[in-house]
Amino acid sequence: MPPTDDQPLGFVQLGDTGLQTSALQFGTWRFGKRTESGDLEISEQRAHDLLDTYAVRVYPEVSTAGTA
Repeated sequence: MPPTDDQPLGFVQLGDTGLQTSALQFGTWRFGKRTESGDLEISEQRAHDLLDTYAVRVYPEVSTAGTA
């Protein structure tokens, strides 16, 4: 679920590295992966649709967090 005005996206500590990362991650490991029958699990068009949606609904919050 994307962040809302009353529930902003949070950040979490990344182990003991001293780094922080957004609480929400977007994995792409299945993009372009073929099944045993040779079908793509996530087609190129679907991957673009997912990335576009992420960029519009989530990424602006991540990229501007803490810059106020």
